[in-house]
Amino acid sequence: MTMAEFYGVDEVYTIEESILVVLDKFADVFNWPEKLPARRSIEHHIHLKKDTNPINVRPSRYAYQQKEEMDKRVGEMLSSGVIRPSISPYSSLVLLVKKKDGSCKSLKEHLKHPKIVLTMLREHELYENKKKCSFAKSRVEYLGHVISRKGVEVDPEKIRSIVEWPSPTNVKEVRGFLGLTGYYRRFVHQYGSMAAPLTQLLKNGAFKWTIETEEAFVKLKNAMMTLPMLALPDFSLPFEIETDASGYGIGAVLIQAKHPIAYYNHTLALRDRARKGINGCYVCSTEMEILRVGS
Repeated sequence: MTMAEFYGVDEVYTIEESILVVLDKFADVFNWPEKLPARRSIEHHIHLKKDTNPINVRPSRYAYQQKEEMDKRVGEMLSSGVIRPSISPYSSLVLLVKKKDGSCKSLKEHLKHPKIVLTMLREHELYENKKKCSFAKSRVEYLGHVISRKGVEVDPEKIRSIVEWPSPTNVKEVRGFLGLTGYYRRFVHQYGSMAAPLTQLLKNGAFKWTIETEEAFVKLKNAMMTLPMLALPDFSLPFEIETDASGYGIGAVLIQAKHPIAYYNHTLALRDRARKGINGCYVCSTEMEILRVGS
């Protein structure tokens, strides 16, 4: 395996030479555009409702470093003709977002993917900043997740925010906590049942912090501290489904080679907690599990 240096996201790292061959072939995609691209085959239109007033958002105050960077970027685009001064009644805020570094079973299999992406970028005259791109990485942070060849896990920084969350004192704080933990519910077995006492607090006039809700709050935080890594599925191997049901909800886990791939949780509505079967008897947990698998 021949390795070479690549100048990536604020770092120089070694990369397999076959990747560099592909990148060199598409070197023009990483150049700063010096003119407007050719007319696109598709024109984007935003259809507004009748009598809609133009949306004009006042600029925010920016830190000195941000303002300096924006002035630099705008100046470069003005001088190259990519943009021009606008008198449009519409305006939006400018946001500067720091980029985080952005895998395949084999390098040979992976090589076709950057070729496809870079070909599309070239055809439509879209450009990338090479210093903000990462290639052939074995580990990537993406939308609060860490993805590697081993599987998908939660970004430890996000878990720290959950663990340090104080006991809620109002509905808004409960909703914020459930919103954050709910984003990772696919990592938590029986999340719906575990969070049910807290979910009940979201109803109008239902907020009352009790021993039960505090226990549910602590239990959910503890569960978030021990989240498993979800394996990536191999569709050449068989899958297994394990189910579970309680008075609050139904849960399931998709397993392959004894490793969890995905969790499913469904909180039962009040009307379903006393659901009757065809014979008029109350549905037992086993029947509820079968119903969920069937659906």
